[in-house]
Amino acid sequence: MSSSGVEAIAAGGGLALVAAGYWIAIARGALSRRRAERSERVRAKQTEAAALEASFEDRAFAPDVIRKAVHDILARAAEVWRGEPSAAHADARVILGWARSFQESVGSGVRLAGPPSIDLLRVVNRPGESEDRIVLRVRLRLSRGRRGSLRKPRTVTIDQRWTLARASGGWTLSAIEPDPLAPRLLNRPLVAGVWQDEDRIREESLLELAAAEATPSPPDPSELVSPEAPPRTQLLELAEFDARFSPDLLAATLDRIVEAWEEAGTGSQAPLASVASPDAIEQLLHPLGDPRPSLRIHDPHVDQWEVVELNLNTHPPQVVLSLTVSAVRYLVMGTERVVGSREIAHEMELVWRLKLTGRDTSPWQLTASTNPAADIPNIEL
Repeated sequence: MSSSGVEAIAAGGGLALVAAGYWIAIARGALSRRRAERSERVRAKQTEAAALEASFEDRAFAPDVIRKAVHDILARAAEVWRGEPSAAHADARVILGWARSFQESVGSGVRLAGPPSIDLLRVVNRPGESEDRIVLRVRLRLSRGRRGSLRKPRTVTIDQRWTLARASGGWTLSAIEPDPLAPRLLNRPLVAGVWQDEDRIREESLLELAAAEATPSPPDPSELVSPEAPPRTQLLELAEFDARFSPDLLAATLDRIVEAWEEAGTGSQAPLASVASPDAIEQLLHPLGDPRPSLRIHDPHVDQWEVVELNLNTHPPQVVLSLTVSAVRYLVMGTERVVGSREIAHEMELVWRLKLTGRDTSPWQLTASTNPAADIPNIEL
């Protein structure tokens, strides 16, 4: 056989391998999608039950009330598509930006082509309203093209994650994301009420322990540690005398801050303000300063953390921590995405400074953070 024949066979074999790899990738993607859909159906049933349970305490969590809120939001979006937008709602800006984005991408004459499919994926019911959340999977079919036209209307199918927040006893649209089947979302805890809020129950237990062990005149922390010992050892030594320095309590504090950070990006900043200083809030939400693009995160998780420095001679004492937080993260200006992925989670390597507050309910406050947007690609945009 000639060398050209051998080369042709080799080239054909290479193309076959490429084709096989392509079809294997498609098959794996389809299998992954089916698994995600199955997980979502199970999760939707669990969340529906949690919402019903929460509704015994607060009628706003009833599934029919939540679904009506979605229909009301879509009715206001339809006003935008008809050229009749109303600004009389707290979420008007979010709805306006979302509705107009479809007009810009698919043209005029946008309208619903049938009722929406609405699955509840997460319920958070905590005291007050500032932390109450509903996360939904909303599937819509939108028609484009004017009624009466000779052309057959074309339809666009969308599948999104909507987050609703409380406002004046009802629900407002606070965020729209493209990933309703994200595994981390489908595994986040359901909180139908305080009795089911395991993270907060554990944190409150640690706080009660710290308060019970507190003394009227606590010793100087710098006198309780070995100056030459590593920061981690110093922290453990301090925790034996002052439970506020307990690694478990610090870990719970970090989880609280990260969760409040997520909420502050699209809803109330009150939970974050209870655990972070104004300067730290600005560093987390507007890390680039002027012209003030906002950093949004969702599905955050503290992967690991370590104490790197204890400042015990300051008043009040401070700790410096290095931590890795994984989250979906991107920068926005107004309602438009500026840069970053809205679907892919990335790790953030951060250094946080916390100080003691003297408060029993939140003994630690975040006072400074390194830039959480520092390694977003094309950050110069």
